[in-house]
Amino acid sequence: MEKIKQWQRDGTLWLILLYLLLSILVVSTNYYQIKQQEMNIISRGLYTPTSFAFSLQDSSQPIDWRQLDTKKTFTLFNELDTKKDYKDRAIYFNKDTFIPPMQSGRYFTAADFYKGKRLAVLGKQVGKSVGKEDVFKKNGNEYFRVAGKTFEVIGRMGASYSSDLDKIALINIDAFDRLPNVYVMNTKDETLKQGRALSINQNRIPIQVIDRGDQGAQRYLGLDSYQKGLWITIASIMVVSSLLFNHFWLNKKKTELQILWEHGISIKQVYIHIMLQYLVIVSICYALVCLGSSALFVSLGKINPFFLVDYTLPLLTGYGVILLLSLLSIYLSKGGLLKQIDGKGKSFL
Repeated sequence: MEKIKQWQRDGTLWLILLYLLLSILVVSTNYYQIKQQEMNIISRGLYTPTSFAFSLQDSSQPIDWRQLDTKKTFTLFNELDTKKDYKDRAIYFNKDTFIPPMQSGRYFTAADFYKGKRLAVLGKQVGKSVGKEDVFKKNGNEYFRVAGKTFEVIGRMGASYSSDLDKIALINIDAFDRLPNVYVMNTKDETLKQGRALSINQNRIPIQVIDRGDQGAQRYLGLDSYQKGLWITIASIMVVSSLLFNHFWLNKKKTELQILWEHGISIKQVYIHIMLQYLVIVSICYALVCLGSSALFVSLGKINPFFLVDYTLPLLTGYGVILLLSLLSIYLSKGGLLKQIDGKGKSFL
């Protein structure tokens, strides 16, 4: 309690509160942007904003998509039927993929593909308000019928709000020998998007990229610009508040600085002491908020594993920015410290 009173007297308490609030601002904004990205994918029916559509120039032979030559993750969809009141899509993905919010059961895993299984994950409205004739129960299990084949339903997906996700049925792509010749791929491998052929086990498979309009891309670019503007605004708030509070804090610590000076400690040592003290306060505040909130979000399932890297990198960047702004504010205040010493270096105030 006495320590808190001391911090209140010398301004440290207000500095702690400032950087706690700034840290909360950074974490909250980062979390909001991640949820916006998630909502964007859900509203587009699991297609990412940068996905591309294509058809095979020769679709007579089935393809083992496990053999696609790429080192980056990808998720492949085949649009089985778009004429129903819901959408059937075959799916395959390697490594990690976006896992939509689940109402019950589970989503696909890598072990569900090319194992001779017939599995389905349905939107929460499929078989209830739409496509009732295609969903049935037997021996306590739920099944889904499409293209003359029966699939075991392993999960129901759907967000807390209504979206296209509610009316989508996904089945593992390897359950079909013949598929409609329209594919959509989510991938960060730019060579796949820009090329006119796919390499399957080092064999060239010609494709025709389908132009499905740039509305999704425009929406993504608009969101991206909005996000950049938001971060610029936050950085501006950090700059102004750091400078103001740094000046306030130094004025509160004049007595401490005077005592250090009178005991023969050089101004350089005083400056380093203040800088280290300032940086420790900033680091502890930011670490407490980031680690605490991140652990809470992950434990509650608020952060989709697909976005963990996208969520973590801005937090690390934010820490670097806060440290940089702290050093800048201390550097700018250095002149004020030096002015408190006369030209002969005999007095501090």
